[in-house]
Amino acid sequence: LDTILSRVYPIKFNFVSDKEISKVLDAMPSKYSGNFKNILGIVGLRPGLIYDLSQKEELIKKYEKIIDDFFDFAKADLNSRFKYIEKCSQSKEFDIRKLLDSWIMILRLALFQRAQIYDLINDNEVKERLAEFGKKRTVKEISDSLRLAQEIYFLGKSTNINQRLAFEMLALAL
Repeated sequence: LDTILSRVYPIKFNFVSDKEISKVLDAMPSKYSGNFKNILGIVGLRPGLIYDLSQKEELIKKYEKIIDDFFDFAKADLNSRFKYIEKCSQSKEFDIRKLLDSWIMILRLALFQRAQIYDLINDNEVKERLAEFGKKRTVKEISDSLRLAQEIYFLGKSTNINQRLAFEMLALAL
């Protein structure tokens, strides 16, 4: 409501440097010895999520699956993409925003890597997969896919969009 929004003040936080994150991660007690640092760039270097990753092995596996699904989806032909979308849309738990949250980060990283701006990924396997994804697309194509994914994400937050239709639009653009 406007009355509530008029009484709040948004505070934006900048990204924490890689050195600071590494320092905190090394000092943080971790329940799992799994190398969750490999997917930190994909999850957006969010401190709360980083802490959750260090404590919940199933969350690490979930994000690894999301990353694998993105690259598999991007390589797949349209028929396979639409089968994947159908499978996702049949799940009662499917929320396109949760998927796109990570896919947008992957597209950003692919755009940065393709444009040779900078590199946030330490994991060589993910770097190779991003490079393979980027080789087959121009900077404009990646940028357009990113823009569409962001539009779908924000529409999903503010409206009651048809998730399957929105996902199919992304499948055609990716």
